[in-house]
Amino acid sequence: MKTIANNKFFVLFISVLLIGCDDILDIDAENSLSGDIYISDQNFEDALNGAYVNLGGIYDGGDGGELYGGDFQIMGTLLARNKNSIFFWRASEAPNYQDFMDKDILSINARVEANWRRAYETINIVNGILANIDRVDNNSLKDRIQGEALAIRGILYFELARFWGPQYQAGNTNQPAVPILLDQIVDANDIPDLDRSSVGEVYARAINDLESAEQLLGVFEGRIDINVCRAMLARITMQQNDFSTALGYLNQLIPNYSLNANVMDAFNNTAVSSEDVFLIQQNSVSSTGSIATRSGLVAHLASLTGVGFAALNVNHDILASDFGTGPGFYAADDRYRLQDDLNINSSIQDINSNAAYYNDVINTTAVSTAKFYRTDANIPVIRLAELLLSRAEATLEDGGFVSPVTGSALNDLNAVRTRSGLTALTDTLTADEFYDSLLIERNRELIYEGVFFHDLKRWAASGRRVFNISLFNPLDDALILPIPQSECDASPGLCN
Repeated sequence: MKTIANNKFFVLFISVLLIGCDDILDIDAENSLSGDIYISDQNFEDALNGAYVNLGGIYDGGDGGELYGGDFQIMGTLLARNKNSIFFWRASEAPNYQDFMDKDILSINARVEANWRRAYETINIVNGILANIDRVDNNSLKDRIQGEALAIRGILYFELARFWGPQYQAGNTNQPAVPILLDQIVDANDIPDLDRSSVGEVYARAINDLESAEQLLGVFEGRIDINVCRAMLARITMQQNDFSTALGYLNQLIPNYSLNANVMDAFNNTAVSSEDVFLIQQNSVSSTGSIATRSGLVAHLASLTGVGFAALNVNHDILASDFGTGPGFYAADDRYRLQDDLNINSSIQDINSNAAYYNDVINTTAVSTAKFYRTDANIPVIRLAELLLSRAEATLEDGGFVSPVTGSALNDLNAVRTRSGLTALTDTLTADEFYDSLLIERNRELIYEGVFFHDLKRWAASGRRVFNISLFNPLDDALILPIPQSECDASPGLCN
């Protein structure tokens, strides 16, 4: 019931599929992706694993976008915060990310271009699989491969829409987002005239792909399965503020998982934990990068010697400040626990299993998150804790925002709180008070995982209070990533 994005690297096949290009449709005719390469079931498996490699951002050169292997988390984390409040980004170490902290993101930003390119490369891979899927004779294998390909495409269109498009708002879904490509691009002669589809159209495509995949997939260990489809559909419908539909998916999912006893047991694992719904698998051979390549989530967020270069510095004291500036951590919260005895000779083995932060051995005035410090460990994308908090919110909203809040909504929120060492909230809270507690817990629980940025946007779109998290409006156009300049040059209509 737990799913890993398999990252086994098929070198020969990937060398055909992962085309180096300046824009998503700059296809070298010598590297055509004709259907002739799909001549056996193994070819389909290899192509699908290539898509998984891309989805996980497995390092294959300095210009690769990391997607779920790091950039989605880093971009979301920096976009959600004010500059120099809790987080400090060392631009000298990773200058292209500073734009996200500054909320001044240019179309020539290397991270914007790399992730756009990697996403559409991956979409083209799965479009090729889907275009030739009838060549698979074994029906059960055909269903699985088709389902996984559809799911990957739906997942990526959702992420493209919420990073490169405006927030989905019911009744106002005609704003332009990103192009929808459903046909395989074989060579330069196949390049279509690109146009941006609307937010509503891209969301509809993502939902259609994931619902279709849900019908084809069962429960698989180590791959995208029916549970991942439902988890992503829950995320999408929560982003749409469609709480009734989200609740249906969440109720199907949550009984299949259990919270780890220790909140930090969800991170830095080489095996699947009990609360993992969807994660990116790494190992010592295939990872999103390291301090040597200066890429990957761990390289940017860790500060241990030889592991990371600590581009992100965190003020531990401000993490305990009132919500709106910090997450408002209480001293008793395990998610605030600091280990302060590390030095330049310390290694990952010296980090305590229950430490949420450790003293930055590079910048001694700051601390680093202990969520990501192993380059060979899995990267959680969707965890049970997120689903519980989503169900608590969906239950509150779908039930009419009734006071006092009792029953399953209260139980779900308390499950996350008490696991972290906090006392359970009582059944005397008003709906407004409960809602405020939900916001605080999502900020505390999902910090550094790239989720809270999208939460701020959907809360703002619904007209709910978002506190004084930032000095910027979560719906400001400055928070929408620009179409890469190379894409604008190739297809001027995209950027008019």
